[in-house]
Amino acid sequence: MTENTSLRRLSTAVVRLILIVFSATVVFPFLWLVYSSFKTSREFMENPVLLPKQLYWENYSHAWVQAKLGSYFFNSILVSVSALLIILLISLTSAYAITRFVNVYTKMLRGLYISTFFLPGIVGLVPLFLMMNDLNLINSRLGIVIVYVAVNISFSVFVLSGFVGQISKEYEEAAFIDGASRYSILFKIILPLSMPAIVTVAVFVFLGLWNEFLYAYTFLSDESLMTVPIGLNNLFAIQKYQTDWGALFAGLTMVLLPTLLFYIFVQKRITSGIATGGLKM
Repeated sequence: MTENTSLRRLSTAVVRLILIVFSATVVFPFLWLVYSSFKTSREFMENPVLLPKQLYWENYSHAWVQAKLGSYFFNSILVSVSALLIILLISLTSAYAITRFVNVYTKMLRGLYISTFFLPGIVGLVPLFLMMNDLNLINSRLGIVIVYVAVNISFSVFVLSGFVGQISKEYEEAAFIDGASRYSILFKIILPLSMPAIVTVAVFVFLGLWNEFLYAYTFLSDESLMTVPIGLNNLFAIQKYQTDWGALFAGLTMVLLPTLLFYIFVQKRITSGIATGGLKM
């Protein structure tokens, strides 16, 4: 018994040590980024590790105004929220159809979603660009929203189908008896019951859209339409020659903090959504 207890304590200590080391590798770079955003370029070049002598708030104003980060923020919010709402609407209706109307057409639709889900995004980049170019949707917010919807539908349907499929049909049968239509059942019964899974999908999709670089870099060339990842890439290219590292770190901090706080706020909903719905198709 004593030997088993010692082994258990040793294994627990080893696991805790590994977790502490892993946490340090995640937390320290974040803290370094935040306090470096308050340094002057001279302080950063003298010693990148030391804390700043005083808080240099001008870095944030330089990043927001002079580096046009405010415009990039607006574009990212507009594009990400618009695409997310469309994705949730299409994926919820598709998941309901796939799980409630089992026939050859819904099976084909489910197979289509699954097949596209496992394809790397870069595989269809060239044909997608040619198609969008023919439709005159290159370098437009509408075009990038359509692209984001197309590449994120599969994941959303994949998750929501597993959740909607587990909702008892007795709720729908009772609603049918009361004279409810399919749309009333979908939006008044299925939608509220699926909210944990919808929140889970919304968080993952939104974070993916917010940080997406490849498609935005390919389809957007006008600076007034660029999103945050493209803006940060341009800011990094400029600041390398201007040596204004404080403004660059300030921009990175402003982009990182909202997503971090958003994730912390909804992490319990994410866990409950995954645990309740599962990832079944």
